[in-house]
Amino acid sequence: MMKIDRAVLASLLAIVLLTACSDEQLDDIQTDIDNNLYPDKDYSSVITFPTTNNTACPNWQANSTITLRESLSLPANCTFQQVTVLIDRPNVELNCNQAVFNGLTTVARNKYGKAYTPATAPTRYGIIVKGAEAGVRVSNVTIRNCQFLNYSDAITAHIELKQNTLLGLRNGTIQESTIQAIAPTRINVFNSRIINSHMHGIFLNRYITHLNVNNTRILGSSNSGIYLGADTEYALIENSVFEGNGFSNYDTETLKRFPRRDETSRREAIAVDASSHNQISHNTFRDNGDGGVYLYKNCWEFEEEPLTAPHRYGSNSNLITSNDFSAEETAIWVAERADRNLADFTCGDPLIYTANSNKYYRDIAQNNIISNNKINHNKFGIRVQDNGTVITNNSFIGTKSGPDIWVYSVVRQAINDPVNTTTIRDNTLSKPNNILYENGAS
Repeated sequence: MMKIDRAVLASLLAIVLLTACSDEQLDDIQTDIDNNLYPDKDYSSVITFPTTNNTACPNWQANSTITLRESLSLPANCTFQQVTVLIDRPNVELNCNQAVFNGLTTVARNKYGKAYTPATAPTRYGIIVKGAEAGVRVSNVTIRNCQFLNYSDAITAHIELKQNTLLGLRNGTIQESTIQAIAPTRINVFNSRIINSHMHGIFLNRYITHLNVNNTRILGSSNSGIYLGADTEYALIENSVFEGNGFSNYDTETLKRFPRRDETSRREAIAVDASSHNQISHNTFRDNGDGGVYLYKNCWEFEEEPLTAPHRYGSNSNLITSNDFSAEETAIWVAERADRNLADFTCGDPLIYTANSNKYYRDIAQNNIISNNKINHNKFGIRVQDNGTVITNNSFIGTKSGPDIWVYSVVRQAINDPVNTTTIRDNTLSKPNNILYENGAS
């Protein structure tokens, strides 16, 4: 008897029902299909709620933004609902003492396809670290012993820039290093839990430096658990756990969650997007949507927006060491977008190759070091699609589908610039000679 893929069967069923059902009924059918075929990754059970609320806790009301300009240690047994904390001054520490910040009115997120109302939709941010061009630089901010559940982005950091500054960054009259020198820096997230974010666990906007994440669990984020944006540098991410991130998507217009239905749409635990000199060490990565750590430079997406600036630099000189990767699509991917068709993106970078209607742009992730990692039972181990990668002393067990180490690029070969100067030594492979160089790579 011929076997039919469940996803294909579900799609055929939806087509058959198309002429017989109203739009609302079809939405319900698609919701049922999604919830059956793509199990939701729910980690709310790892949040420790207080049995009773302490009356000494601050009376922070739902849907309020609390501006914190001096250090605060919360009493034990606090719970806050749909509250945002804004930190815009240096030398501020928030010790939550295991307080729970919930971005929803409920513990459980809505199932796929079920819309929130505007009143019940997830709160956009749990913590905002905000800098500005004028005044004292925001630095040395510490977020400790906190539990964040169900926000869109649990923690974010950014700098507000004037229009003339944004235009200067776009046309190159202002250097990125100038903004890095005034943007928030030395942001610490210690001993915390960031669970079931509708978008990212931690979203680092451009120009932020010296993020330090330690002993933190980031689980069930719809997008990447941590996103390191362009021109961020010197993040230290260590001793933390990343699990179940990147499997779903939240639409801020329809207020609905959807599964990411295929591998190309799923996301990785840590996205390193044109971000350099970071260290990712002694972490555990397991069962994330597409992979563990992906390094790439996006193609200057949304170039048509007049105040966006190009991504001039790649994800270079990063160190990924002493981590444990398991049950991932790909554990580590260097220059993940080198062979990715970006025709559906609005890219400002120069087009380097076309094939039929497909469009390809130069991805940059150079001189990265990958060492001493345990890479166990992943579909692929390490993929390399840009130059100068050093891969040493890693151990591979049970790589399922592809090589332990795969160095290649179809696009780079097509433009007569194959991947080169890859150093591979002293690795323990899952089977003999399980390293593949393709398309002229070296």
